[in-house]
Amino acid sequence: MLLSFLAALAIASPWLTDDEASRQFDLASKAARAGDHVQADRLLRSVWLHPDWRARAAQRLEGLDLALEIDAEKLDTLRTRLGSGFRPTETEHFLILCDGTTRWARSTGDTLERTYDQFERFAERLDMPLVPPRSKMVCVLFQSFDDYRTFAAREDGIAAPWVAGYYASGPDRLVLYNEESSPAAREAGASLDDLTGRIDDARRDARTANADQA
Repeated sequence: MLLSFLAALAIASPWLTDDEASRQFDLASKAARAGDHVQADRLLRSVWLHPDWRARAAQRLEGLDLALEIDAEKLDTLRTRLGSGFRPTETEHFLILCDGTTRWARSTGDTLERTYDQFERFAERLDMPLVPPRSKMVCVLFQSFDDYRTFAAREDGIAAPWVAGYYASGPDRLVLYNEESSPAAREAGASLDDLTGRIDDARRDARTANADQA
């Protein structure tokens, strides 16, 4: 999402003149009043590309409050690649496909929404108001690190086991995994178990020594 936004800004030369932007903004307002929010959305996205009209267009787009769509074709293709076992969980801006628990998917969705809100506020502070996305961003959530690593390498050419996830700009999706299943987490858990065992052994030895002295 961030990369898509920055790419849009990079090509967002004012190809509309001020007069054209003004006319399209007025047409969008009329379409919204007539209840044609889809047409209003299309016009305002065009106006948003003009730097001098970006803030007004973004504010009006937010006011339309259109429910984000789901790219059904892209979703079907992804689910075929993932295989069975991935259940969908929706939030306002995200569609999460998860092979773990629904509770975990919802918790991750809450985190993603908070991140989205923070990014919006950051963009506003930079005087670069966001245009709302056309559709919900897809997030694939793996319970197993090994499954995540296999998918990342096969589908997106990603081989970075030290990262907790990534954004694939081509298919426009997030891919994350349960960090507790990572090799680092398993090693840390094994080290903790070993340390706990050593402490227990030391305590038993101390109790035995005290008993012998008594």
